[in-house]
Amino acid sequence: MNMKRCTLALILALYSACAAQETEPSAARDEFLAQVKQWREDDQEQGRLAADREKSISALRADLATPWTWVIMARRYDNACTGTSYHGFCLKRAGESLTVAAWTEIDGVNRTGESRPLTKPEVDRLLSEAALFYLAASLTVTPEEKAGPRPHDPDKEKEKEKEWRQRYLAAGGCPEGIDYVWIEVRVSAPEGVKRHSNMWAQHSPSDFYRWITAFGTLPWQ
Repeated sequence: MNMKRCTLALILALYSACAAQETEPSAARDEFLAQVKQWREDDQEQGRLAADREKSISALRADLATPWTWVIMARRYDNACTGTSYHGFCLKRAGESLTVAAWTEIDGVNRTGESRPLTKPEVDRLLSEAALFYLAASLTVTPEEKAGPRPHDPDKEKEKEKEWRQRYLAAGGCPEGIDYVWIEVRVSAPEGVKRHSNMWAQHSPSDFYRWITAFGTLPWQ
């Protein structure tokens, strides 16, 4: 980022020196200025995304460090036909007891499989891996994330929906829409349940899928 800014500053300095010798405007100069403006906007956008990413990861790590009673780690799948579903696993803590079980949520209904004990080092490793996978997902910035939150009720918020769609398409979104895959972490912290979600670009990597199903899967209802 610093190297890019230094390069941009050097280009602007060279341009200013050359422009001082020009008396007539030129199309080439206007094109160059437009390109510099775009570079500057891209640089600012990357800085904003990096700040948001750091804030999001820090919040997740802080919640995972609290004396939680349970933590859910899941793969969220948004499908235009079947709706939203979650598949993953749930860690539970009761005193010194630590357990894990397959977990799913479909149509708002939660189901948990048979639990099995875990050691504290195993849980610590899973919490650390959760933060790393969440970071990996946050590094893949999708058009949906660039466009910002979509209106909850497009039919009643038509103007907001139109503005969102314009931002979405300008960011490179698909006009027909696609299925979305997320990583979701829910933490039962002392002050309430905290939810952290981040979208993967296109399909989630296979190592994340293997990790999220490491403790088994539950059949679709």
